[in-house]
Amino acid sequence: MSSELINRGITYTGDQNIDINHPILIVGVARGGTSLVAGVLAKLGIFMGEKAAPPVYEDTKISQYFENGDYTMVKKIADEYSQKYKRWAWKRPSTINHLKSIDNILNKPIYLIIFKDILSVAQRNSISMLTETMPIMKRALKEYGMVVDFIESTNPNAMLLSYEKILKDPQYFVEELCNYLKLSPSDAKKRAAVDFIMPDPKEYLDKSRITKAHGRLGGINGRRVYGWAKYLYKNEPPKVNIYFNDRLVGSVTADFPRKDLIKQFGKECGYFFDIPKEIYLKEGDIIRAKVSDEIRDLDNSYLKLKDEWINN
Repeated sequence: MSSELINRGITYTGDQNIDINHPILIVGVARGGTSLVAGVLAKLGIFMGEKAAPPVYEDTKISQYFENGDYTMVKKIADEYSQKYKRWAWKRPSTINHLKSIDNILNKPIYLIIFKDILSVAQRNSISMLTETMPIMKRALKEYGMVVDFIESTNPNAMLLSYEKILKDPQYFVEELCNYLKLSPSDAKKRAAVDFIMPDPKEYLDKSRITKAHGRLGGINGRRVYGWAKYLYKNEPPKVNIYFNDRLVGSVTADFPRKDLIKQFGKECGYFFDIPKEIYLKEGDIIRAKVSDEIRDLDNSYLKLKDEWINN
C-alpha cells in the first residue's frame, strides 16, 4: 500500500516552516492526551516550566496565574521563559477555552493539538474525577468544536494529532514531532520519548485521581490505632477505614488537630480509632488503614502487633 494512503493521524495547519523561537502550546481536553504530548517533549529535552513534574508535566507556576485570570503575570512568566530558554512548552488543558487570548499573550505560539476518542476521555475522567460519562462526552464535543473553530478562523501554526494513532506508532510520532519542531535530540532521548508513550500509564493514572490520598498508620497503643491521612487534591478530611486481620472493624475521619501535622501540612489530619472491646488482640495480628475511596493502604499498613504495644 502506498504510504500516502496510510492514515497516520497527523496533519498540519498554518506555515509548516515554523519559527522555532515561538513557545509551544499543547492543546486538548482534560484527560485527552495532553500529558502524553507534554511528557514526550520533556523526554526530548524541551523545557516544560519551572514547576512541571512527571508524570503530568504541567507548570503549576504559570498555570496558577492563568486560572486566576492574571494574564499580566502569565505574559511576564512567558517572556521570562522565552529569554532563558530557546525552546519551551506549556501544557494546561483549560487553555482550550481561551485560545484567542492565549494566542495573543504568547504571540502566536506553535500549537500541538491532540484529539482523543470522547468516550475514552469520559471514562478517564470517571476514573480520575468520579464524574458521569454523558456530561463529559458533551463537554468534550463542545470543546473540540471550539478548537476546530479556532483553527478555521486563525489558521495557526499547528500540528494536529490523533491520540489513538500515536499509540499505534510511537516511533513515527516522535520522528514527525522532531522534524516539525526542528529538534535534534540524541538517540537516547528519542528512545526515552518513544518508551514514554504507552496506553494508560500506571503512574499517571495513580497521581491524577481526585481521590488520591497519602498518610500513615502510625501505630497502636493499647487498643488505640493512630496515624494521619489527607487528600492531595481535595480540602475535605478523608474517612479512614481500619482493618483487623483483613476485616473492616470501623472508620474514622482524619480531622484530629495534631500540632505536628498542622505545622507540617497546615491542616488537621490526624486520626485515632479504638479497636472494639469484643475483639481479642494478640501478638501477630495484622492492622491495616486505608482511606475509604483510595486504592492503596496507608503507609506502614500490615502492621503486626507486638505484646508490648497491646499491653502498654
